[in-house]
Amino acid sequence: MKYLIDEAVICGIKNPSLIIRGWVENSAEYLVVKKGNTVIKKQEIKKTRSRVSTFHYSIDLKGHTNVDIYFEGNGKLEKVTNISATLSQRIIKKYKPKGILINNLNNKLSNKNSSLKKELAEINDGLIDMKNSEEYSAWLAKHEEFEPTKEYSYQPKISIVMPVYNVPGEYLGYCLDSILNQTYQNFEICIADDCSTNEDTIETLKKYMSRDSRIKVVFREKNGHISRATNSALELATGEFVGLMDNDDKLEIHALNEVVNVLNKNPDIDFIYTDEDKIDMEENRSDPHFKSDFALDTLYGGNYICHFSVIRKSIIDKIGGFRTGYEGAQDFDLFLRITNETNKIYHIPKVLYHWRMIPGSTAVGGDGAKNYAALAGKKALEDYFEKKGIPVNIDNFISTHYFVEYLLEKEPAVDIIIYNYKENSKILKSIKSMTVYSNYNIICISSDDVNTVNETVKKSNSDYIVFVDGNTEFLTVDWLDILIGYASQDKIGVVGGKVLDENMLVREAGLIITDKPGLIPSTVLTYRGDYGYNGRLLVPFNYSIIECKLFAIKKDNFISLDTKFNLEYAFYDLNLALLDKGYRNVFVPQVEIMNLNASSKVNDEIIELLFEKNVSYTKKNDFYYNKNFSKEKAFKINGV
Repeated sequence: MKYLIDEAVICGIKNPSLIIRGWVENSAEYLVVKKGNTVIKKQEIKKTRSRVSTFHYSIDLKGHTNVDIYFEGNGKLEKVTNISATLSQRIIKKYKPKGILINNLNNKLSNKNSSLKKELAEINDGLIDMKNSEEYSAWLAKHEEFEPTKEYSYQPKISIVMPVYNVPGEYLGYCLDSILNQTYQNFEICIADDCSTNEDTIETLKKYMSRDSRIKVVFREKNGHISRATNSALELATGEFVGLMDNDDKLEIHALNEVVNVLNKNPDIDFIYTDEDKIDMEENRSDPHFKSDFALDTLYGGNYICHFSVIRKSIIDKIGGFRTGYEGAQDFDLFLRITNETNKIYHIPKVLYHWRMIPGSTAVGGDGAKNYAALAGKKALEDYFEKKGIPVNIDNFISTHYFVEYLLEKEPAVDIIIYNYKENSKILKSIKSMTVYSNYNIICISSDDVNTVNETVKKSNSDYIVFVDGNTEFLTVDWLDILIGYASQDKIGVVGGKVLDENMLVREAGLIITDKPGLIPSTVLTYRGDYGYNGRLLVPFNYSIIECKLFAIKKDNFISLDTKFNLEYAFYDLNLALLDKGYRNVFVPQVEIMNLNASSKVNDEIIELLFEKNVSYTKKNDFYYNKNFSKEKAFKINGV
């Protein structure tokens, strides 16, 4: 029975519990926790993928702090490990972010690892803490810029649609004021009160209705939850576009002007979304979410679009508005269905929406904060793919992050081309022991010669090609199923996985194009159990370039490699060529390998040569990387 434990720690002081997560082959039916011969917990393992099941459990240990962990399948127990924790260890672990295995980097940063020490010291040098309100406010003061208000030739009416339920009048007032004070004034506010019982809420609505005729309110006689309430608000809307707003959040004063500015330049756009941040109860801003431009595979991993969203009303009407039964993920469900109707989707890389952090809201998160949203999001994805006729498994293993596993009706033929192969390497043994996919052929090349690779692909009779460096060991048994599943999808080009070094640090997880010109790794010195920025090490994300240590491609999509580059950069050139043809390249963290040559370094000289050929990429921001981030350190903000 094959398995991989990502985390197994005992937390808590008076009532210790076991936090355990990882994956195991589907022959395992239960995770069993024992103390001696006494069974503390027999936890059924739900099947989440076709070959393996992921799990993430918190198990009450009934006061025990030293336990044995087993998997049970077909009536047989297989011991995994023994876990114990002292009081001091349990106290420390209690206050770590739950679900994230904080790697003890100090153990790795011994005198033998002076290079790692240097890397770690450089990572946060000159950066700000985005969750620190004071540091973030200072950054905003220097960098936040908005389009000036103009007399536009095209002035569409925007209907701000808002369901309301028992929100404190103070915060509802802040919300409404933020709309009324917009620098662009051709809007209406369409509100459906979902049978609030809070008199403060009702009185605030009536007060604002009397102030401005553009505020329309329907008072529902029966509570119907958020989807029905939003649809009631939509019935009041007469605008060409609809903006979605929560009843305790705030719009940046320039938000609608920014939207209309874009529409005047691109009047055929159907869907606009913006960046956002959070505000606390004292109006302090922090924790911005700087998003990529529209990325379909990223959206499948979770609703990264969120707020502020402005959508052409005719499209919302066409798809029937918000659906009941998807409450908690009603916006996500709407966005997925919109992608079936239009690809005219535009992202404004400015923070135009402020999400209120109220205890129990998804802005705060934490245990129990709208867990129903995760199940509703999974349901929305399942329905979306079912209607497309694409067989999938949706693995909702952490919060509202989802892994879409594409299921193959049969195993197409695959050639695994191992370059830089050496006779004494472990890769052949690793493929044999860690691959459940059966229809593959292995071709070994002892060099990284580009001409040899081109000739090898030309001779291949297989449907798919996998390229892998000869110093690789595989850490997931369904790696080939996953890669081929993704590569088989329409308009997907290169598909790669997470590359770890011998210290289990993530070294390759997608590359980002900057305007030096240059390339920067999407992650540096990050432990494999980390979530990454907004879940980028949890679920698949689109990147412009997928690194070369391991990737798959449909043979029909392969473009002969340019021989003026070395093999690594010829592969990068292939990624860019596929982007030019409208393909999407995808990083899939569920596929993990260890590679002794893995590095976060890039060759500046060859980068210049690469971008001399691909000039267009030096003149624009990376489609999948927000321009507010640092050009040198991925997903970080440079200090003021």
